[in-house]
Amino acid sequence: MNYGLKNKLWAIGLTLLFCFTEISAQSSEQPKTDDKNTSLKLARKHYLKGDYSKTYQAYLTHYNEFKTLTKRDWVRFRGAALLLGDKEVNKVNSLIKPFSDTEFFKDILLGVDVNIGDFKMHRLGWNTQEYEEFAPILLEDKLFFVSSQPNVNMDLGKYDVNQQAFYDVFWVDSSGTISNANNFLHGTSANSINSHFHDGPLTSTDSLEKFILNRNADIGNGLIGMALFESNKKGNSMSYSKWKRIDKLSRNCNHQHPFFDRQSATLYFSSDMPGGHGGFDLYAMKLEEEGWSEPVNLGSKVNTAGDEVFPTVWSDNLYFSSNGYESTGNLDLFVHNQFGTFELEDFNSVWDDYHALFITDTTGYFCSNRFNGYGTDDIYGFKYLSGPQKKEIKFVFDHITSDTILTKVKLSFNGKDTIIEVLGGSFSMEFLGNDNLDIEVSFESEGFFPKTERLNLDLTSSKQVNLNADKLPEKLPPLVVMKLREETGESITEDCEVSVSYSFDGTEFNGENWLVSNGYFTKVLTDAKDKSFLWMKYDLVLKGFLKVSDSIRLNIEDLDTIYLHEFSPKIIHLERIKKGLDIGKYYKVGMIYFDVNKFNIRPDAAIELNKIIKALNENPEISIELGSHTDCRGSSKSNQILSQKRAKSSAEYIMSKGGIASERLSYKGYGESQIINGCVDGVTCSDEEHAVNRRTEFKITDTEIN
Repeated sequence: MNYGLKNKLWAIGLTLLFCFTEISAQSSEQPKTDDKNTSLKLARKHYLKGDYSKTYQAYLTHYNEFKTLTKRDWVRFRGAALLLGDKEVNKVNSLIKPFSDTEFFKDILLGVDVNIGDFKMHRLGWNTQEYEEFAPILLEDKLFFVSSQPNVNMDLGKYDVNQQAFYDVFWVDSSGTISNANNFLHGTSANSINSHFHDGPLTSTDSLEKFILNRNADIGNGLIGMALFESNKKGNSMSYSKWKRIDKLSRNCNHQHPFFDRQSATLYFSSDMPGGHGGFDLYAMKLEEEGWSEPVNLGSKVNTAGDEVFPTVWSDNLYFSSNGYESTGNLDLFVHNQFGTFELEDFNSVWDDYHALFITDTTGYFCSNRFNGYGTDDIYGFKYLSGPQKKEIKFVFDHITSDTILTKVKLSFNGKDTIIEVLGGSFSMEFLGNDNLDIEVSFESEGFFPKTERLNLDLTSSKQVNLNADKLPEKLPPLVVMKLREETGESITEDCEVSVSYSFDGTEFNGENWLVSNGYFTKVLTDAKDKSFLWMKYDLVLKGFLKVSDSIRLNIEDLDTIYLHEFSPKIIHLERIKKGLDIGKYYKVGMIYFDVNKFNIRPDAAIELNKIIKALNENPEISIELGSHTDCRGSSKSNQILSQKRAKSSAEYIMSKGGIASERLSYKGYGESQIINGCVDGVTCSDEEHAVNRRTEFKITDTEIN
């Protein structure tokens, strides 16, 4: 996809777009004109702190004095100039052209900047070319961030999702030098920031009294997930305590992306703990004298059925990313404040955009994996310039008398849309400008026909707009349809019973058994009348097929018929049990990684083997062979021995951790005897081609179906 950023939406009710204060001074230092290193160091220091006015002046002074800059400094210089405006960036362009090659100017300098009217952004010059950088946090004049660049933990191999190193926390100094943050806390290895697996993001309380760190941890049932750890300063010393999991948070679910707001003494984070609104929700915990308060879900005005992640706070505005709203791309940036929740359209692309960190009212950082970045994920600097004043308009729904009625509103003007939800009979919005504004307001309230009105607002005098709509007839309850199909697309002719539990509030579940005949089942959900959401969990056991379990959450407000296979496609891809079937593929088991020349089970391998344990427990009639394969590199004898040991250790893990009877599980090491892509001895292949042959298979050997 090759989409540009959307044009700027003059934001409604967003304080951040109206506070165009001058960047605060960071330093009163002046470069010494007889010292190149001193003047460059000062320019780089201002760049790191986001003081782009001083960055520009320092680089300009250095260039005028010495007529020299590195290519990386040219990137910083031009980026700072662009964030200040057209006049400055044009001046830098005229300076650099005689001293740089055309390709550098075209492919690097022009590619790192985006200029959308009063919104400017610049990809920071210390992002690496091929690795991920994200989640910046400014702590005591040091910018910390998370990266997958090579680090001290590379002996553990690569993270299978992106084939790069496990995430570590790094920090960058004023010269742009990147350092591993492992020993930042000045303690022993017990409180080092970086471990052998994923670490970061990092945040801290006021005066660095307490650090909070995101890292891998055991979340029960043999699973490795994400947890929040804390380390506290020991008295007046510069040493810190050993990392300890925050005890207020459950150890049986994931917690991630911590951000501590010092003004409110509140820790914000994302979690998939039970009772939320969807996948990952945003939560908050207060730091009180006696410790952390209980975590509180931020509610449906922020959280959706999708994922809400990477929260930050600035000037009473909560910034976060979500894939659960109708917005520009995948993960997009939003802001929540007293006026509602709004998309930050200037930031968002069709790619992932997240972690907006404001360091002044008009400048800061955010992250994106858009196509013009250095790598998969990069950190960008941004700045807002001056704009017109805001005007508040109150919209009143004449037809609403109850403060419990929810209304969905879309406001369209200047070719842009803003979508909000309103509880009650009125809402207020802020607009920018002094002239008349043509606006289209579409709204839909519970129990009323949707309506669209075109308005012309006089922003110099309008104070209130009245809206009206007609009531809907009584709504009928929805019909739920379950359709079963084989993986081949063939209809299921056998009758089967499906164990189902469902709820309309996510807490009280009704348990039922549905009889599916000839591949179909229908049921009118009488209790779903006037309900907004449906939570459903089911277990489908059909003789001769692998068991299917799933859980879904649906918005059913606009659904007359709920076709379950559209939301849970597993039920139209049922797999018949047969000898030779690799259940690893059906249950989406990933690669089983081992350390070089070793066969012990690593935590990341345990996660995948736990899926096989679950599959065997759900399908007690099947037995499998665990087959371990290698590529052709190394001697065939050593490959045979190593694969046999790895197959054995994997099988022993499944039997010991899952309680699987030994009679149901055999294992065999095949070494390099079953190469599947022609990469045999004497044939030149890439690392990726060899990797295809390093696989583990879980093939059914017996079915014992009664």
